[in-house]
Amino acid sequence: MLPGLHRLHAAVVLVCLFLAAAPAQAKELNTIQTEPGSGIEIEVSCDFDRPPPSGAVPLHVTVHNNSNREGTWRFVADDDAYSGYKLPCSLNVTVGAGQTRTAPMVSAFSLYGSYRGDNVYVTGPGVRMRTAAYLGRAGNGGENCQFLAMSRELSARSWESLQKNVQARKCNLNAIQFDAPDLAADWRGYSGIEWLAFSASEWKQLAPDVRSGIRQWVAQGGHLVVAARDATELD
Repeated sequence: MLPGLHRLHAAVVLVCLFLAAAPAQAKELNTIQTEPGSGIEIEVSCDFDRPPPSGAVPLHVTVHNNSNREGTWRFVADDDAYSGYKLPCSLNVTVGAGQTRTAPMVSAFSLYGSYRGDNVYVTGPGVRMRTAAYLGRAGNGGENCQFLAMSRELSARSWESLQKNVQARKCNLNAIQFDAPDLAADWRGYSGIEWLAFSASEWKQLAPDVRSGIRQWVAQGGHLVVAARDATELD
């Protein structure tokens, strides 16, 4: 079984999966504009295919330093809300000459949701002034809408079944997708969703620090669903 999850009040649910096709959605990848000939390439991506409208969001930043010098780049995540109810996040990434580094970070945390997005500002060698990547957020889905993040593997088998059940129960639910191997370990990145769903095989393959971060998110009130065809998959 999954040790310790019951002590954190996690909802580990055995789900009968239906073989149904899911809509394929690509994860958004933002490229930072850099100076021509600098040898620097910078990318910012969200771990979810559509960031939820509130809370923080798990991100990954990648720096390709094809120059002949080591450099340090500063990333500052902020949002375009004007309410002031937000907490920016920053990260410094140092990359040696001729090397590439990918690092996790979280977006700015905001209490307000609809019609806004996040800016990730970058400064450092090869970057023109203070350049930003923009990550648009999903709509708020209406009053009391709950956001479910479902792994791409699981959604490929159960997406249509989920939609039918939600419609039949008249639930206010908005579902987004993610690639399980890309998830970060910082629990704050899951603060914008209420439910997180994996297949049993994906959960087992997560890095220990990622599982630990998800357990912390569960301790803060998140709901974890691990889906399996039969109970033996949860052993």
